[in-house]
Amino acid sequence: MKLPSQDRLIAEYAEQRLDDVLALQDPVLREAAIEAWTVGAGSAMDDSRVKIVTSDKKKMQTHLTIGNEKKKLAFDSNGRRVSRRMAVELLEKFGAAGIFRGVDPYSMYTPMTWAAFKVGNPPIAEALTIAQKALGNWPDATPTFLLNYLTHELDGEVAEAVA
Repeated sequence: MKLPSQDRLIAEYAEQRLDDVLALQDPVLREAAIEAWTVGAGSAMDDSRVKIVTSDKKKMQTHLTIGNEKKKLAFDSNGRRVSRRMAVELLEKFGAAGIFRGVDPYSMYTPMTWAAFKVGNPPIAEALTIAQKALGNWPDATPTFLLNYLTHELDGEVAEAVA
């Protein structure tokens, strides 16, 4: 498949919802569209920010590793503004089709696999629970399954910016 020019990709994808760009099925077009969306209508140096909100407009806290730095990001009902590059990273991990959606990000268990694991391996499940609680990952001594997700909202309202 021959890709359209970068200018045409920018014109087509720069102002779309990131969720729609990430949902493209052709992996080559998807990557080119993500790059075009990231660059946006400005230059590659443009740091325009987009609004990211939770799907259910409720609070959500995520942990994101950027380089060697681990950041805690909290999203409330107003969402928050992030750079386009960070938005791509957030939605690839915590979006509707993100790798952490429906799983506990610390153990990668789904509710069903965790229930089966607890029944089949009680001593190991208990040891894992104690370890995760000690690390502060499971404050309630149970996995935290991410059932809501982050989404890009096309909205002009100003939300809290991420440094």
